[in-house]
Amino acid sequence: MRKKETLKILIFFIVFAVLLLPVSYLLRPDDGHTKATFAGFYAEENNTLDTVFIGSSAAYRYFVPPLLWKNYGVTSYVLATSAQPLDTVPYIIAEAEKTQSPKLYVVEIRRLIMEDYNIKNNLYQESSDRESQLRQVADNMKYSRNRTQLINSTVDGDKTDWLIDIIHNHSNWKYITSKSFGLMLYNKKSSVKSATTIGAWKELQKFETESYAGEQLELENKTKQKLVNLLKFCKGRGLNVLFVSTPYVEDSQYIALENYAAEVIKNYGYGYLNCNYLYDEIGVDFSSDFYNSQHTNILGAEKVTSYIGDYIVKNYAVLSSHGESIAKDWDKAYESWSAIAAAQEQAVKSAVGKNK
Repeated sequence: MRKKETLKILIFFIVFAVLLLPVSYLLRPDDGHTKATFAGFYAEENNTLDTVFIGSSAAYRYFVPPLLWKNYGVTSYVLATSAQPLDTVPYIIAEAEKTQSPKLYVVEIRRLIMEDYNIKNNLYQESSDRESQLRQVADNMKYSRNRTQLINSTVDGDKTDWLIDIIHNHSNWKYITSKSFGLMLYNKKSSVKSATTIGAWKELQKFETESYAGEQLELENKTKQKLVNLLKFCKGRGLNVLFVSTPYVEDSQYIALENYAAEVIKNYGYGYLNCNYLYDEIGVDFSSDFYNSQHTNILGAEKVTSYIGDYIVKNYAVLSSHGESIAKDWDKAYESWSAIAAAQEQAVKSAVGKNK
C-alpha cells in the first residue's frame, strides 16, 4: 500500500512539473517589467554578475547596468519590483545566490522609509497594498523551497493560492500573448540587462536636505525590525552590502527617518549612502532630471548610475575579469540600451526646452 501511495505522489509531482508548472508560470501576470526582469536574471550565465541591485522602483528607475558596464566594466543587474517590501529582500538575495556570487549587493531602502512614513501618517492600507507588493515578488520567483519560505514568512492567513499561484492567476488566460510564451520558462535574457529608464519629465523644487542633517525620527517597531532582520541576515551570510537612498523630493520627516536608519545600519557595520545629501556631487538638476517627485528620468538615472558606479569601484572590490563571450554580451546590451537612451534623452530635452 505504501509503495502505491508513494508512486501516486511521485506521479503527481511529475505531472505538475511537466504540465502544471509551465502553465502556472504562463498565467502569471505581466506588467511589462517585473516578469521580464526575473526571467532575464534567471537567464544570466552563472557567476557572471559583479553587483546586484535590489529594491523598489527607486532602484530600477535609477540604476542602469549597461552604463555601469560601459563606464566601469562592472556587470550588474537590477532585481527590483514596484514598492518591494524590505522583508522580501533576504529571500531575493537567497534566490540570487543560487546562480550568482556578486561581490556586492546594493540595497535601496527608500521603500522602508516611505512605509514607515505612511504608517505614522495613517496613509498605509496594509491589506490591499501589502498583497500587491508581495505578489510582485512571490509570483515571479520560480517554485522552490526559498519561495515557499518567503510566502510562509510574509503572508498571513491561507497561503494556498500563494504557494500554488495558478489558483490565483487562473483567469489570466485572456491576457496571454506571444510574448507570454517567451517568458513562460523564466529563461529569457534581458537585452538591456534590466535597465528601465524613462524619457518623461517634470520640473521640481529641490528640498534643502542639509537643514535637517542633525534630526532623527525613530522607525516604528515593525519597520525597524524588518531592517534589523535584513542586517542580521546579511551579516550571517557574510555579504558585502551597500545600503542606498536614491535622490527624490523629500520632506523633513523623510530625512529624519533616513538619518535614524543610517544609525541602525552603521551599528551593523554596513555602509549607507544617502544620495539626498549628495545632489551637487551627483549633479542632480531638479528642473530637468525627474519625471515625478519620486523618480528620475533618463538624465537623472545616468547621473546617479555614474556616481554610484564611481563610488562602489573606489570603495568595494567589485571588479573582476570577464571572458570574451560575456564582454560581447554586455557590449551588445550597451548598444541596445544606448539607442533607447538617445531617444529618451531627446524627448526630455525637447520637453524641457518647450517649457522654458
